[in-house]
Amino acid sequence: MDGESDDSDMSINSVEEEQEIISSTISTSTPTATTTAVDHKMKKKKGVFKKDWLNVKEYSSWLQEVKNDQTQVRCKACLKSFSVRCDGKTALKKHMNSDFHKTCMKSFSNKPMIIYYAPTISELQKVSATEATLVYHGVRHGHSHISQQCTINLVKNLFETTSTIAKSLSCARTKSRAIACNVLAPYFTRQKVNEILEARFYSISFDASNKGNVKTYPFVVQYFSDIGVKRGLLDFIEDSRETALDIFNNTIKAIENHQLQIQNLTSIGADNTNVNFENVLVDIQRVELKLQHEHTTAVDLYRIISDLIKKLEQRLDDHYFGNKAYKILNSLKESDKNKAEELQQSFKSFIKVTIEYINSYFDENRNFYEKLSVFDCHSPRFLKWEYVMDVLNLIKIDDLDKDELYNEYCEIKFMYNNLKNKNVKLNELIKSYILNKNAHNPQSTTYEEENLLCNDSDNEDFLLHDNIGTYENVRSDQLWSYLIDLKGATPNIKKIICYVFSIPCSNAYVESIFSQMNHLWTNYRNRMDIQLVAAELQIRKNSNISCNDFYKYIISQQDLLKAITTNDKYETKKLIFTTSNTNHIVIVAYTSIKYDENLIIPDCTNFYLRAHQIEVRLMSWNILYEKTATVDEKGVIFVWIKHDNRWSLEFINDRNHPVIDMSWSHDERMTVIRYEDGFILADSVTGQCYWSTILNISQAKISAITWMPDVSHVILSITAGQLIIMDHHGNVIEIISLSIQSIKNNPMDITKFVNDDYILVRSLENEQILFLNNYQDQSSIVVDTELQNIKIDWSSPGEIFTVGGHKHLNDINYTNQIIFYTRRREFLHRVYIPQL
Repeated sequence: MDGESDDSDMSINSVEEEQEIISSTISTSTPTATTTAVDHKMKKKKGVFKKDWLNVKEYSSWLQEVKNDQTQVRCKACLKSFSVRCDGKTALKKHMNSDFHKTCMKSFSNKPMIIYYAPTISELQKVSATEATLVYHGVRHGHSHISQQCTINLVKNLFETTSTIAKSLSCARTKSRAIACNVLAPYFTRQKVNEILEARFYSISFDASNKGNVKTYPFVVQYFSDIGVKRGLLDFIEDSRETALDIFNNTIKAIENHQLQIQNLTSIGADNTNVNFENVLVDIQRVELKLQHEHTTAVDLYRIISDLIKKLEQRLDDHYFGNKAYKILNSLKESDKNKAEELQQSFKSFIKVTIEYINSYFDENRNFYEKLSVFDCHSPRFLKWEYVMDVLNLIKIDDLDKDELYNEYCEIKFMYNNLKNKNVKLNELIKSYILNKNAHNPQSTTYEEENLLCNDSDNEDFLLHDNIGTYENVRSDQLWSYLIDLKGATPNIKKIICYVFSIPCSNAYVESIFSQMNHLWTNYRNRMDIQLVAAELQIRKNSNISCNDFYKYIISQQDLLKAITTNDKYETKKLIFTTSNTNHIVIVAYTSIKYDENLIIPDCTNFYLRAHQIEVRLMSWNILYEKTATVDEKGVIFVWIKHDNRWSLEFINDRNHPVIDMSWSHDERMTVIRYEDGFILADSVTGQCYWSTILNISQAKISAITWMPDVSHVILSITAGQLIIMDHHGNVIEIISLSIQSIKNNPMDITKFVNDDYILVRSLENEQILFLNNYQDQSSIVVDTELQNIKIDWSSPGEIFTVGGHKHLNDINYTNQIIFYTRRREFLHRVYIPQL
């Protein structure tokens, strides 16, 4: 049988030899001395494993000891054990010279070592590799960068006296983000792209999902590799627009950004699986699970759907609708045969409707999937030339040599039939082959708890279950990767295989991206921007190295280690200035703050935005979405957006009332606009109105407005020394009195907070500022700045707070000062600014 090994033949020979010895012993009727001589002869004939054999060059690469039986040895290439009981070392030579062993050694000899080449590296590089490993581990398990920083500090404290590396660790939020976004994510994505370029053909699938008011699109690829079908996350973008043209443009952009050839794109997938079912019958449920497997391709679809239809039709013929239904029908027949017959007819009708429903979706492309099934190793069409020609006429690959293709086809078919005719476990050979190719990723083929914890995703691209024991469980894509590797040069066959196995049969992999997104982009990490989310998803989906092996891997990759060690990983920061001239033209200026010794003058780019007809009063930046809002004297709001290094007008908001102030939320997805007549409007970054209201406050004015960190409430400061708290519908839910002093300004720490941990700062008219841990803080701290006309603001990370103003020395002279505080109200520094 195909699923049996040669062990059975060898063991039978051993049993026959033992029976001959036993029979000769029993038939001996001579005295005891004769029996002893026979026993001595039997012991002398018996062979056992010798450790010296492992030192023999021709045996050492494949020979392995069998611990529990010294009369057996194991071949690591053939994945089988055989006896040395009779022939001893001669049995090794016989096995080594067998045709089957020579075939297995062709793939086994290409096994990569699970030992990474680790050149001599400096202490700084070891520290950088450690930091990158901790970042990788944090990303794989959904840890926040604040948690990452806490872990680093804990390690430093625990091992400060015993490890120089631990003592030198420094990887807070900024560095963690830089390593994830600018080093690891591009590195693993580039590896996927290189594999796609080698395979040539690929498919792209996408879907849309909302996270709050953000619409995201993951673009995933499927292609054939040396271990079978692979998938990866190419891009993860945000776009509120979902027209066909916008999706098309985003798809083209994803392809061009990674320098892929659009003529090699085999298919585009969207929405859900090609066939959807309700989990009513066991057969349907099993098929649905098969369609959701990441390794299921269009090659498998015809067999899966055809088998399902056959099983449903068989149920109709046998009148079997499940054991529970069978019992109900039998009990009902005894009391009311008509109702039993009616119920049975309803079961039949249900199955018929189900079959019709499946066919309505499948019939349109049945012929296409039927032709592709020639490459399905479980199909009766497998490796039949006439059906291969049907596929060639269907896909039409230009640079295909069909005559040479036929020669390659014959060699592949002969080799496959030879493997089938031998008593070998084909799945074991493939499993060993995949293991050898994934030597850096032991989690792919083992089930140790430690490795599974480091594999949050359903990594079925490489997974081969231990319970596989028959040929029927062999995956077609992995069989083809094994056959192509075993045969060697088969360029024409490989082109066809890469083409057909790049076509997916469902969007299950895209749906898994959204599951991963929900795991890492939680309510506790709601400050993540789309760039960080995309980077962490690319690291998760495009890498398959366990956390335990990552340090060894990274120190063996000099280019990757260099990118982590140097400062090139940090993004070039740009200062963005906005102003307007007397012609009502808005000027946007970009200038780099990263030092470049090759530049004589700073790099600067100006953009001129023309739309306003009167003087521009207010300009508000949205850095994350690269938008700017400009407001003129009449209250007309123009929202500009940068796209392809150009600025264009996105939308206009004209309420015909002057605007006093506008404030973006901490994630820059929402803005609240305050008008002169007391009207307050909450809009999304795309211009969608969420709520509006009018506040009539007697004998006071709204001095400032800001958002809560979780964007759930809006806080208004009024000059009467009060705070007004409004919910996400614009309803006033609370009014809090803070001080008898008039409030002048109301910025809030919108970046540095954990859950409800944030700092509010108010500036008062009496040269003081007010620090509150939250808007309900009853123990606020007042700091006297001794400055007049003060302005207050936070640094970008939210750790440092600045107060600017001037202090009168006498009636004529004064000094301009900037005072720096920590977010815990600790004085840091004072800077004096010369008078102009």
